[in-house]
Amino acid sequence: MWGWRQQRNRQRRAVHYGTGTPIERLESRALLAGNIEVRVNGEHVQLHGDDAANAVRIRRGTSGIFVEGLESTTINGGNDVVQISADASSLSGRLWIFLNGGDDKVVIASGITAPLGFRVYGGAGNDSLSAIGTTFQRLAGFFGDDGNDTVVLQDCVINGSLQIFADAGDDLVSLTGTSINSEGLVHTSEGNDRVSLNNVGGGGRVDLRTGNGNDSVTVRNTTRAGLVNIATRRGQDAVMFEDNTFNGPVNVLTGAQNDAVHLRDGSTFNGALSINGTDSKRTDFGDVPGGDQFKAETGNTFNGGSSTLKFEGDEIPFAINTRFDGTNNAGGLIRDAAAADSAASALAANFDLTATASSTQSVNGTGNVLITRTPSISIAGKTVAGATVTVDADDDGQFDDGTATADAAGNYTVTTTLTRTDLYTSIEGNDGLSGRRSVKVRGAVPNVGQRDVPVEVDYVTGSVVEFTSELGTYHLEMFDQQAPNVTANFLKYTNPQNGEPAGRYTNSIIHRSVSNFVIQGGGFTIDGGVIDEVPLDPSVTSEFSTQRTNIKGTISMAHAGDPNVLTSQWFINTVDNPSLDDFDGRRHTVFGRLVGNSQTVVDAIAALATTNLNSQSGSGALGEVPLRTPFTEFSRSLTGTVSTNANSTRLIGTGTKFITELKGALFGLRSRVQINGQTFFVASIDSDTELTLSQAPTFSAVNVSAKTDFEDSSFVKFTTVRQLFT
Repeated sequence: MWGWRQQRNRQRRAVHYGTGTPIERLESRALLAGNIEVRVNGEHVQLHGDDAANAVRIRRGTSGIFVEGLESTTINGGNDVVQISADASSLSGRLWIFLNGGDDKVVIASGITAPLGFRVYGGAGNDSLSAIGTTFQRLAGFFGDDGNDTVVLQDCVINGSLQIFADAGDDLVSLTGTSINSEGLVHTSEGNDRVSLNNVGGGGRVDLRTGNGNDSVTVRNTTRAGLVNIATRRGQDAVMFEDNTFNGPVNVLTGAQNDAVHLRDGSTFNGALSINGTDSKRTDFGDVPGGDQFKAETGNTFNGGSSTLKFEGDEIPFAINTRFDGTNNAGGLIRDAAAADSAASALAANFDLTATASSTQSVNGTGNVLITRTPSISIAGKTVAGATVTVDADDDGQFDDGTATADAAGNYTVTTTLTRTDLYTSIEGNDGLSGRRSVKVRGAVPNVGQRDVPVEVDYVTGSVVEFTSELGTYHLEMFDQQAPNVTANFLKYTNPQNGEPAGRYTNSIIHRSVSNFVIQGGGFTIDGGVIDEVPLDPSVTSEFSTQRTNIKGTISMAHAGDPNVLTSQWFINTVDNPSLDDFDGRRHTVFGRLVGNSQTVVDAIAALATTNLNSQSGSGALGEVPLRTPFTEFSRSLTGTVSTNANSTRLIGTGTKFITELKGALFGLRSRVQINGQTFFVASIDSDTELTLSQAPTFSAVNVSAKTDFEDSSFVKFTTVRQLFT
């Protein structure tokens, strides 16, 4: 590796330029921070970066090939774009890129042919070096340095020599949909490196070599005619094959320490297969006798013969398979390579496209989802001048729901019309109960490319209620037409009545949360540490319908066993709950749904730990209360001081505020006070300075402090609840 570094440095110092007609001849200059310098000499081009984090794209345009700065990177001290070829499909000569320090990104984008040499040197930093849809006729070199580098080649054709060198650091190399027709070398050095070959064709020789570290290699969906060599060095290395066809020889050589080679189903080896564990039994290397594993599943075919040496078992450890597949839909080389491919594809987009939706009657919901009361919306943004912008608003895959052309500055505005969709997909026909859409906006320029971006919207036709808490804001759309009486009842508690300053749901709490079931509210409020019941109106009767069942994200009415006695309490289904629809005595009326991205707020509430506060509150309804902070008994000090007489239930206060700081009741919901370490329930409150305890103290005390329970900040409290679009 030292020899390769020396060679690389010599290449940097001695660059040979050819001759030809220059596009632009530039002098060397001191670089500004966050800048790429383009140097053109004859047909050949060099790009030099500074030590900042730079991002640069080599892309096609209608009149040639351009170098474009991204993410605040400038070109030649101030330009955004510099042309480097008059041919829109092919570079004229060699292109060498030196990124130097910083976490840099570079991509050579779709449809470009590099007829002569192409090299990119990442330099220090965590660099991303990629090529998408590019044809390399001669050398294609991708050289990382120290840092966790990523190299991506996607849908490329390599007719010359491919060289990928990644130095120290945990590097990722992903070759996808690429044809290597001559020879290819992938060489990683120190670090836990990962190499993925997915659908790699061609007929030349391919060598994959990893250095010291716990390295992983996958070869999937690949058809090769030439020799394939895979060699690893010291470290706990793992190699996996799946669904391949090899018409030439395949050699795998693992190094010291406990390695694993797994032939999953689906590979055909028409050439000779040789796999050598090279177990050295070097305990100073971390080798454990019996540790090297080789397993070939029954779905593989060996037409050219196979041999395996120096493996000591055939059980691939779970931790090894996790390297490839990850756990819980996250991580693993296969997913990480796909994510790297997606990131490179996004960087390769030939132009930027932004899109923001608005309407005459709307509000921005959680997660920047536009909640609109009108079906006609405007989408505005910025893209390439002259680009055609089209819209797919009905999710049919056709961009035929609106069109506009970007002006000379790249600005555009396009209008489209939204429709309602099925919320209950099992019901025949369109129930029209959901307007949630991911509207797709596409910008396109012929012979340059296109880019799609989503705009999240939710078209509502019913009443909308907004609940705001410290954990976030969520919105509910009411099914006014389908459950009119229940909805009207809910809105009476939401909106101020008879001169009230706020609706009765303001300051209400989530007083019940059951994992994988529901969160429930509407029954209790807290204000200044005092828990109280929501005052009730006369009850309304059930409007249950099998066309509106208790699925995740719907709001439904709570009852105590009689579905025709519905008052203030409601719940939101955090999962599908068919048991709440199954028979008459249990059925609960669904009367609305979460709007936009509100489910994330509800999920955050449902994830809170619950506490049984029955004994502390005097109410049997507070046994599963979600709390934002752990409950601490008697955490709140009462204002002023109190005095008691032994064997008397009267409590006298000095400078106290009993009416606002406590709740009294002989039974049910009531406050507790702690005096001299003893606990008493409050039976009644006569004034701010006099109350009756449920039990007489056995001691006398004069002007001592007292404490009680509950802080507002511990609860999921809705500081505002209001109806929108009234």
